[in-house]
Amino acid sequence: NPPPPWLMQAFGKLPGTMQQRASAILAKIMKDMYLPALATLPVAWILAYVPHFTKVGVMLHLQGPSRYNNLTPRTTDPSKFGDAAALIKRCIGCHENSLESFPVFAIAVLACKMQKVKPPLAVARLCLRYLAMRVA
Repeated sequence: NPPPPWLMQAFGKLPGTMQQRASAILAKIMKDMYLPALATLPVAWILAYVPHFTKVGVMLHLQGPSRYNNLTPRTTDPSKFGDAAALIKRCIGCHENSLESFPVFAIAVLACKMQKVKPPLAVARLCLRYLAMRVA
């Protein structure tokens, strides 16, 4: 399938150096059509830690860095943080859920690549849906 006309018009409006970079990236993707799906793996891993760092940031802001329990952080009671307790508990749950679902997601993506599931861009679309649902 040829690319849509709007894409070719947008590509034609890019400066020369950006066109060269975009061509190089597209050439890599054409060699391995699973590359976009594989690229979602580190993004999912990073997204798993966003709630954790949000929780730590809120806790540090409320109690100060000198009182943060870094040796045994799981013993810290979120209910001691007043109005922020609900946010801290939600961040803890979101982080744990992300870490629980990441291995299954990663195995599914790798299995699709190993089995050469067709069409590979459909796999990438599903991966992007997973990331969108993690953010939502």
